[in-house]
Order: sequence, then structure tokens, then C-alpha cells
Amino acid sequence: ASGEAAENGEHRPRVTVGEEGGVLGCAFSGVWTTRTVAAVDADMRKIEQRSGAKQLMLDLSHIEKIDTAGAWLIDRLASAFEKKGVEVHLQGQSEVASILLGAVGDAVRREPESGPSGPPNIILRALELVGRRVYEMRDDFFASMNILG
Repeated sequence: ASGEAAENGEHRPRVTVGEEGGVLGCAFSGVWTTRTVAAVDADMRKIEQRSGAKQLMLDLSHIEKIDTAGAWLIDRLASAFEKKGVEVHLQGQSEVASILLGAVGDAVRREPESGPSGPPNIILRALELVGRRVYEMRDDFFASMNILG
């Protein structure tokens, strides 16, 4: 039922943008998952093309649900501005969002410049690396709890 609600627009992902005094602000809301993020991809790409900001403030406090696809879109936006020399600040992210954004960011930034090629699509490579990182973190957690031995 929650998937149907998101598809019907009740919890559709949204990004609200405002700019003041060199600070570009983006407030995210709704469900940011594989099934829904295509609805905001074009908007996110338009935001990535903006220039003139000295700081980018990202407010994730109204995201209802997020998965790797949603984290990847938000990381892509942050990375685009970091490459322009803009200070990026995130606020209001849930624990899940923090973990996913960290894992996605690590995976994308660890992408090898050269060497053996992985799957042909950068998204698939990033998702593979995120998956590996999440399992590593899970194993570390269970090991610290003396569950896995």
C-alpha cells in the first residue's frame, strides 16, 4: 500500500529550492527510493547546473524513506557542487540516510581511475560498491557484538 501511495503522488519525492545571499538551499521531502526517484531526476540535474552559490544547504529532515537510489541522487548533487568549490552542508538526515549517503559517497569516490573494468554502467558499479560496504559495516557491527565470533 505504501508503494501505491508513493506512485499515486501522496509521498512523491520533492525538492524545494531557494537562494539567498550566495546560499542555495534544497529541502527534500517524500519517498526517495528506486521506485520513485525518476520523478525528480530531471529537477536534480537542473539544480546541479546552477552556478553562483558559495554554499549549498541540503535539508533531509522531511524525507520519509530513502534507499541507495535516493542517496545516490543526493550525493550526485552534493558532488557536483563540491567540484565547483562550493561548501556543502547536510542537515536533518536520519541514521539510515547518513549510512546510505556515506556508503554511496565512499563507493563513488573510490571508483578507480583506471585498471580492470567492472560492470559497464557507473551506477551499477557504485551500487555494487555500496552493497559491499554495507555488508562490511554489518559484519563489523556483529563482530563488535560478538555475534559472528
